[in-house]
Amino acid sequence: MKNSVKRFDRRWLGAAALLLIAAGTPKVPVPTTKEVAEFRSKRVDSGSYPNAALIAWQRELKTELVSKPLGSAASVLAQRYGIDADVMRRLASAVIVVDERRYEADNSWKLPVQAELHALIPQVRGTPFGTAAIASALDGIEDCRAADFVALMAGATDRAAEAYRIASAAPCTGNFVRAIDVAGGRDLPGILRLLDWGALPRDTALSIYQWLAEPAQMQRIAPEARNAVAAEMQRSYLDALLGAGLDGRALRFYDGLSEVERNRLFEAQPGGMVMIDGIPVLFDAKGGDAPVSMEVTVDDTDLEALADSLEALADTTPVETDSASARRSSEPKKPDPAALAKAAEAARIAKEADIDDGARVALDLAAALAIAGREGEAQRLLATVPQIAVQRRLVRCAYDASGSGGAACAQIRKRSGAGLLLDQWLNHRDEDPYWLAEMLFASSSDDQGLPARKLATKLYPRAAYPVIWSDWERALGSAVDLDREISMGSADIPPIDPMLSRAVSGFAARRDALRTEAASLRVAAGIAQEKPVDRASVTPETPGFAEAKIPQDMRRAKPTPAPKGLAALPKGYLPVRMEREGSRAIAVSVSQTLDPTGEVSQGGYWIHLSEDGGKSWGAPLYTGLADRFPYVVVPASPMKLLAGDAIHLAVDVAEIDTASIYYPPVALRTRRRASDLYLTIPIARLRADRNDDGLNDLAERHLLLDRMTVGAATPFVVGSDASRCARARSPETDARIALLGKLYRASGAAIVEPLDRVGFGFSGWRGAASAENEPIFLRANPADYRCLHARRPIIIYGESDRGELEKMTPDFHMLELPAIQFNRAGDRGYVEWSGGWNGGTYRLRRVNGQWVFDSLSSWIT
Repeated sequence: MKNSVKRFDRRWLGAAALLLIAAGTPKVPVPTTKEVAEFRSKRVDSGSYPNAALIAWQRELKTELVSKPLGSAASVLAQRYGIDADVMRRLASAVIVVDERRYEADNSWKLPVQAELHALIPQVRGTPFGTAAIASALDGIEDCRAADFVALMAGATDRAAEAYRIASAAPCTGNFVRAIDVAGGRDLPGILRLLDWGALPRDTALSIYQWLAEPAQMQRIAPEARNAVAAEMQRSYLDALLGAGLDGRALRFYDGLSEVERNRLFEAQPGGMVMIDGIPVLFDAKGGDAPVSMEVTVDDTDLEALADSLEALADTTPVETDSASARRSSEPKKPDPAALAKAAEAARIAKEADIDDGARVALDLAAALAIAGREGEAQRLLATVPQIAVQRRLVRCAYDASGSGGAACAQIRKRSGAGLLLDQWLNHRDEDPYWLAEMLFASSSDDQGLPARKLATKLYPRAAYPVIWSDWERALGSAVDLDREISMGSADIPPIDPMLSRAVSGFAARRDALRTEAASLRVAAGIAQEKPVDRASVTPETPGFAEAKIPQDMRRAKPTPAPKGLAALPKGYLPVRMEREGSRAIAVSVSQTLDPTGEVSQGGYWIHLSEDGGKSWGAPLYTGLADRFPYVVVPASPMKLLAGDAIHLAVDVAEIDTASIYYPPVALRTRRRASDLYLTIPIARLRADRNDDGLNDLAERHLLLDRMTVGAATPFVVGSDASRCARARSPETDARIALLGKLYRASGAAIVEPLDRVGFGFSGWRGAASAENEPIFLRANPADYRCLHARRPIIIYGESDRGELEKMTPDFHMLELPAIQFNRAGDRGYVEWSGGWNGGTYRLRRVNGQWVFDSLSSWIT
């Protein structure tokens, strides 16, 4: 489990300390009545690694607070635990304050509460819950602080056990490393937690797993749990190897196990408290050194409870108006017994289909065996997981029902992509496997691990399923990047490698061997090493309108107020500034119609002219000016817009630094700023359209359409070759064109981030819009779009065009239409799409000669 605790800037500590020194001894804040009530009403948080004594104390405190004020509740607990009542009150008070205020913007309470908790450490050390309670509370003020760990350890008699207890209550990479470092020869519990926390580079984790799977480490585990823990460690190592794409090493490890070890590999799972190095370590009931399982299981008793719950929650909406019928309708309706029986049966079937973690690893291993040509062994291992047959039936049911309004099927909570694909490969190889691809790969899911993706390349030919292959190659490239650094989240973490070199025998040699094997695998697969892509700062190219300073005396004048009663602008154009002068009116708008910038800017600037005082507007005229690149039109200015045959457009410079563009955009910054400027824009330039195609010359320059292209060159306007074509479109081509229209309807409007913002508030965010007839900008091969006619403009670009486009529009978003994965009949398919800042997955079904789209998933940065 990754550390997701909110982190705070440490600078507040220094600033608060100076204030407190100036103000004298700080007063420790106490919780308000409202805060106590809110704390009391919350469920007990067991944390990532539950401490039974701490959970019991929290539960008792909340129980006493139901009927007593804080002081009285603390007195009851103090007597129960045999400590001073004032100490108990101070501890409870501090814990409540931290719990209720930890995410507030006001940090003034933190330093005095932190000092209070430090003062309480020696007074609660003898209690079963005290150290854990204070460690958890201090972590809520500032996580993973070395000074807190040192203070909590002061005076500890059993340093290894106390360090482990502290790190489990305030879990983070730094605390686990500190616990291992002070444990001497009793560091195995801390090493297990560090692995489970998941913040280690893959090669480091694999080196530790390899060491743990050796018999020598098992002697440090209590005899009664030794076999179960050994199986868990071996299974974890096997799982980690398969997840890293190191199938060869995984199979060698598996082959080296004895028959007894293989038999218990996927069955014997530790549960409850296990003594390791003389320290109690909690394993969950499903296996693994992990949090207590909170999953809901369903048995016959649960099914009866389910029926009772459905009955209790039945519809109570009145449907009649007279009092007698109203009373009758407000009574719970008796649910249909058949419906209840159906729900119970679905729950029972779903339970039969669920697999545990051991079965998941067994199926991943079986997939690796099948890929290695050991299909007999794979088949035998698959037979040990009968749930896969149930899963296949349920997944097929869901496929047949999808998009057709068919009956709902029982849901599977823990689906195995590897198991389903393996079953298809071994037992149903001649059948069209499309249905399984749609159900497994057409939507985001966590059941498609690396073994499943690798096995999929055996089932699905690259030519027909290029996306499955590219996903596999991308996943493998990421998996074998073993030494990729992982952010530890704090500068206060001690060095890990020296500690592991002391604790794990042969650590460096193990890691080097893994890196060498991964590098060889990468070369054999032809996968290039991933390198971070740093954006460059691009200097914008503008249409070259004359720029000048607004006269000094005019800057002090009051801006002209916006006129009232003007007609609305066309849809997709957001008004920025409007003026009226006699029968003439002018509006400036911003739109992403020709500037698809997503969340980076609002688009480009347009001019709207009226000769009837603003009762109606002429066609929008594109200026060739992109928002924030470098200009921003000011919404009000004393300088009038209309100046005879020209426009005086008041602007500021707020030039976005394209090197700061990342997704999601959270830190956009400017390269250059200037104010009190105006541009002189001849109206004749706005109206110029040399080829009379409806796009003014400024727009054609902006979109690179002023260039002559021949053959396969880009940009290419779809339909521009129609006079030379006379061929019918295939259903696949129809699907591609229909998908383009669907994507633009689904793209939605972006939310544009403010520039140079401080903090993470939501002030300054702006909306964006585009016209309904906006062109589709597509990065594609023009040959795929020859002899087509589309209802809206489609412009095809090549990757080589991107640099030129982004000199005029920051981060010009081109759609890249991915391959549609069709079934053998060609009447059903799915496609994953991305617009850069948003995307999703569609299913396509051909119904009565038309393509019908079902949205399976969507995302936005």
